[in-house]
Amino acid sequence: SFGSALALETALRLGPQVRSLTLHAAFAHLPLTVFERAAASVLRWMPGRMQSTPLWRGLQERGHRLWFPPIDPTRWLFYLDNAGQTPVAELARRFGMLSRFDARSRFDQLVTPTLLLQVEGEGETQARWRDELAARLLNARTEFLHTTGLLAFLTHPHRLAKLIREFVCPTAAMSS
Repeated sequence: SFGSALALETALRLGPQVRSLTLHAAFAHLPLTVFERAAASVLRWMPGRMQSTPLWRGLQERGHRLWFPPIDPTRWLFYLDNAGQTPVAELARRFGMLSRFDARSRFDQLVTPTLLLQVEGEGETQARWRDELAARLLNARTEFLHTTGLLAFLTHPHRLAKLIREFVCPTAAMSS
């Protein structure tokens, strides 16, 4: 995710000023195929928003809808509206930026306590990237969030907040 790359880069640059780090769908390097690089280059000039691209809504339904609680349809509608408003060109530009991100040679600089999130529904590639981070970061811990899907911050924000709170303030979590 773009946010995880930004958080990891920030922690690497600021060092001990960052007290803790939580990463989801994170990676140290995103190698793109020739097709992916070409698509990102072309789509940087495409007008419109994601919701207007063919098949977008169907892909969102297949990839994410299952994990949203059926008792609160407003979360799903919020996600569709919010993600659908993303300009295609902006998404392609960010994707292209991610292809240039490579933190692998700087792992020894990061001693910040890092929580790596594993979620039910993640793909094999994301699992491989997370496992690489877990093995190479000096102070990392992995926690599993079942039945949340890739958008845990929307599908089950209370569980995600509790997990982060316990990681950031373990003594406060024990007393509550």
